[in-house]
Formats: sequence, C-alpha cells, structure tokens
Amino acid sequence: RQYACYSADSEVLTEMGWKPHRDVSVEDEVCCFNPATDGQEWHHPSRVYSSEYNGDMISINGGTKAPLDILVTPNHRMVVRPGYPLSRGTRKPYKNPRHWALREAGQMTTSKWLVPYAIGADETGEGGDAAFARFLGWWLSEGSLAGDAPVLTQTLGRTAERMCAVVEEMGYEANRIVQDGAARGRKPCMHLRLKGATNLGRWLREQCGAGARSKRISACAFTWSSTVRRALLDALIDGDGTRRTADRWSYCTTSPGLADDVQRLAIGLGFTGRIAKRAGIDAKRASYTYYVQIGNRKYVTIQPRNFSAVPYKGMVYCLTMPTGAYVTRRNGRMAVAGNSAFWDDVRLKHVLPYKESRDPEDEKHIHPLQ
Repeated sequence: RQYACYSADSEVLTEMGWKPHRDVSVEDEVCCFNPATDGQEWHHPSRVYSSEYNGDMISINGGTKAPLDILVTPNHRMVVRPGYPLSRGTRKPYKNPRHWALREAGQMTTSKWLVPYAIGADETGEGGDAAFARFLGWWLSEGSLAGDAPVLTQTLGRTAERMCAVVEEMGYEANRIVQDGAARGRKPCMHLRLKGATNLGRWLREQCGAGARSKRISACAFTWSSTVRRALLDALIDGDGTRRTADRWSYCTTSPGLADDVQRLAIGLGFTGRIAKRAGIDAKRASYTYYVQIGNRKYVTIQPRNFSAVPYKGMVYCLTMPTGAYVTRRNGRMAVAGNSAFWDDVRLKHVLPYKESRDPEDEKHIHPLQ
C-alpha cells in the first residue's frame, strides 16, 4: 500500500526540536495543529510510516508574504479552506466548506486556497523567571564569557540600561565599562561583566555553548510558561533582531542551532517562523548568517502558480497524529499539513465524527472535520 507522505528532506517539530522525518518515532512528542480549535497541541504519533516512492510529487512553494516549501505525494491531504468567494444558494459550500477541511494536494492545483500558518500558543509550560529569561536572551544575542564570568555587550541606550537593571534584579553586581567608539566611527559601547557569577557562566557554557556559532537556547527554556518564554523572545529580538512592524520581526545569528531554536520558540508562542540563510561576508568569522523571520499571519494564500509537479525517487514518510495535522518544515520554512492514515480512521469513524458529503464524489477529495 502506498501512503500519502512527505519527502525525505522534510522535518518535524518535536519536543526535542526539529527532527528529520526518518528519525521520528512513537516515543517523540510532536507539535500538532487542531483544526477544530485552531490550537497547538502536543501528542505522540500512534503510527510512523515510511515507503519507497517513484513518481511525481506535488511541490507547494511560495505564497502571499509567507513562503512555504512543501513536497508531498499527490494523494497527501492538506488542511485547507477555499480562498475564493462562493455564491450563496449553491452546492459548492458543501463540497468546499468554509471551516478547515482536507483536500488532496493533487486536487488543489486549479484554485485558490488558504492553509493554516500561525497556530495558537502552547500554554502547557510552567515556571521560569522573567528576569533570567531576559538575561538569557541578551546573553545569547550580545553576550560572551570572560573565563567563566558572563559578559553582556551593548551600545549605550535604553537596552543597555535595562540590562543593568535586570542583572541587579537577579542579585548580581557587575563591572560596567564604557568603550568610546568614536575613533572607529561607532557609538559608545557598554561591557557589563557580572561579579561572583562563575557558576552561572559554567551553566551557560554547558547549556547554551560559548562561541557565537555554537550558541543554543537551553532545553529547559522551552518548558517555561508562555509569559516567560515571551520575555526570552523579546530579549533575543532586542539584542540581535529588528522589529519591522508591531507584528513582523527578524532575528539574525551566525549559529544554525540558535536559528532553529528561535524558530521553535516563536512557533511555540503562536507566531510563524521561517529561516533564510545567506553567505557570510567574512568566511573566517562565519560561513553563513541565518535570519529568522517571525510574524503572526494566521494563514497563507496559495494559488495555481504555487504548485508544480516534481519527479521524485526515494523514501517518503508520514505520521498518524490524533489531531490529523502537525508542524513540519522544509528548507527552513514551516508548514502545517494533514497526515495520511488518520483520514482512513476518520472514514471508519475511529477518531473524529465524519460528516457524510452531499455528493459521493466529494468524498474522494475532501473530508470535513466536523
């Protein structure tokens, strides 16, 4: 039997971070989308599938202001709703309902559709300290270690003053040195070295790395409450980010692992996240610079020009999740799409109530969720 699956180069968002599809097992918790609530949930797969495939795959690449990069088998069911107007009094609303429903990728290439993008925030975390979260975000963006002593570096201004206040709130004293950058045409810069914080410095080295290209967000940060995780994200953006508008941000780093973590953090808070990679100007310092684009766009519009058939030969993969959809990415671009075997269970009424279509032909292509 041939399952509706993703390409081998797609990844899955798990509680341990991004994993290639081939490495995901039923022991992993996976970030899921619940189409009935528009919410984010975490579940273990009930089944994991892999299969050899030889034939055309459907590529969905692009979209309005929120690029996707999805490569799936033509029978893979996507979570969609129509992106075109429907006249009242016709049978079309029954064939293509306005709530989230399922349609095979190969049947979507001639119309405009909406697919979910930003999903609700994960509210399951607990604890954490907001002051430490802000410190951690600034250190990951603008910090270093002098031996085992944590150091924050920032041009003088509002963020530098907030750094001093947070360090004091954490109970540390610090040496504050201001370096005049006028000779090099730069603004004055503050170096804030914490006193008596060698244990903190060792923790940072062990949990987050030391060099700019090896930094990561500590795994414990993803278990904090959403309020504390948001404080961490805000501090990261303050340090090495740009707020283009109130709800469109960009984060820049030379660490591929940190870029992955920031994207994961943003998705967990209900935002979108995609990563773009550019070659570094100075190869001795960094081969690539990674830009994490963050927003809150709830859905993406895809049109016929966003679809293409791509020859493919190799393994394909899929999971069965209780909500019927989960978060993936390909080439740094996140996506939300359905999974395959789940919909056989729906048809058999094993998972969710199945609403019979008005037209038997509709059942072949679209499966309402409720």
